[in-house]
Amino acid sequence: MARSYDRHFGHDYASSRSLFLEACSDKNIFVTPVLNEGASGPAGEPLYCDVAYWGRPDAPRLIILSAGTHGAEAGCGAGLMTAFLDDWGAKPLPDDVAVLFINHLNPWGAAHMARTTEDNVDLNRNFVDFAAGAPSNAPYRALRHHFDLDEWTPEARQQIADGMDVFHKEEGEAAYLMAMRAGQYDYADDIGFGGHRPTWSRRLFEHLVTTYGQNRQHVAFIDIHTGVGSFAEPVFICFHPVESDAYARAQRWWKFPAQNKGNDTIEGRVTYNGTIFEAFPTLLPSTDTTVACLEFGTLEMELVQHAIVADVWRRHHPDAPLGQQEEARALIKNAFYPNDPAWRARVEEAGLKILHQTVDGILSTA
Repeated sequence: MARSYDRHFGHDYASSRSLFLEACSDKNIFVTPVLNEGASGPAGEPLYCDVAYWGRPDAPRLIILSAGTHGAEAGCGAGLMTAFLDDWGAKPLPDDVAVLFINHLNPWGAAHMARTTEDNVDLNRNFVDFAAGAPSNAPYRALRHHFDLDEWTPEARQQIADGMDVFHKEEGEAAYLMAMRAGQYDYADDIGFGGHRPTWSRRLFEHLVTTYGQNRQHVAFIDIHTGVGSFAEPVFICFHPVESDAYARAQRWWKFPAQNKGNDTIEGRVTYNGTIFEAFPTLLPSTDTTVACLEFGTLEMELVQHAIVADVWRRHHPDAPLGQQEEARALIKNAFYPNDPAWRARVEEAGLKILHQTVDGILSTA
């Protein structure tokens, strides 16, 4: 008998997509496949973001679940959404709740096992007002030369580690976190690039949220990620102001620690630019919203950071020796979608609990 997560978690974009579409078909849920006309898969195949709506069209409460903002992480979110549909069984949704599934929001990244979009943009740094001018990131400019690698070798990885360590010690924690996490808008071929304009994925997301989210009493949004936290354990990053009603509501629903704006140690001290989470409430200014980033831990943070560098290196070195390319790809996959039965089983168990908490939570809203 197949283990449950084998029925839900695919091994690549195509299989993850197939499992999700099958789960939707089993529930007679209509799916709209949105073609990204500016992108193609490794073999030139068309790529889609699949949008599925489950529930009454006029349900006053809407839950939006999104997978693949960072493409290499898409398998986790797609698997959880598929598991949720399967786990719910034959019973209908509560009459007052609907769910909008956005599967493979960044299909190019999902198909190519890359975090970024077809434009090398970190989609979760792309939601800025470009007309007003993109934010500056001076610490990144001072750190970036450490990532300029011709080869992906043990010596090169040590160069990354040594450079980051020296920068961290000399410039301090705040500058280091700013450089690595805030996003940068000056170097289009580098890590953390937030773009120069709204990407296809951003435009699609904004259209979906404003189209489906209008005239609701309450809208909840969970974007599913990997790479932060302990192995297979869930971590909430809540971008609502700590003193806000929305933050208190998120705590009640999901029961994360009061101090946990991230992973208990550093997230609360980082200024993120252009995140999908801070943009979301602005898309529905007249609607109550509850928003969270749901992360699942994978590797140690140093290896995850190396994987972020490997992602961009692999993209810009297509003629590098095959062994180096495969090693870089393996690190990216292990950092963002481990092929580990224990990891997938734990993620499914914890993720389903959180998704059911979300349904219960939104039903409790007045």
